[in-house]
Amino acid sequence: RAQILKVDGQNIKVKFVDYGNDETTTLTRLKHLAPKHVSLPVQAIRCSLHGVDCQRGTWTEGASHKFEDLTMDKNLISKIITKTKDGVHVVSLVDVSGESELNISEALVRMGLAIRAGSPVSIMKPEKPQQSVGPPSPPIRNLTQSFKDMDVPIGKSCMAVASWVNSPAEFFCQLG
Repeated sequence: RAQILKVDGQNIKVKFVDYGNDETTTLTRLKHLAPKHVSLPVQAIRCSLHGVDCQRGTWTEGASHKFEDLTMDKNLISKIITKTKDGVHVVSLVDVSGESELNISEALVRMGLAIRAGSPVSIMKPEKPQQSVGPPSPPIRNLTQSFKDMDVPIGKSCMAVASWVNSPAEFFCQLG
């Protein structure tokens, strides 16, 4: 299932709501969904890793790749710590795939790829403004679908699968 984000001629930018990733495709590849499929809540929630910050104002490519290695194709336990005004779920992640549990935030700090949130460097760095996608332009309104967000209570712990990773500050999880 995909939500249209932008139309540029024949190119259509869509977000796959059950995974979190974006893709540009063509109008001819889009199909209408049956109402029963539209009414299902999205299966991927937008997340940010709790307890850590990037070291130099933005996550390095190396830190983001290592985070992806630590989370993709792993059995994770996710705990919802809070939810931002923008709807981002701030989560702790623990990998339970191996013989011992691995706290992902602590692992990134131990590897020198992140700093603990609240440290002096973390407090002093400027915050990046969140980008939000506004409503579609009028010509494509009739093509868009509205998908119901998954309602996840603060404090809930459950099994999770990372479905798409940009960085520890922005990734998507499917909750089980």
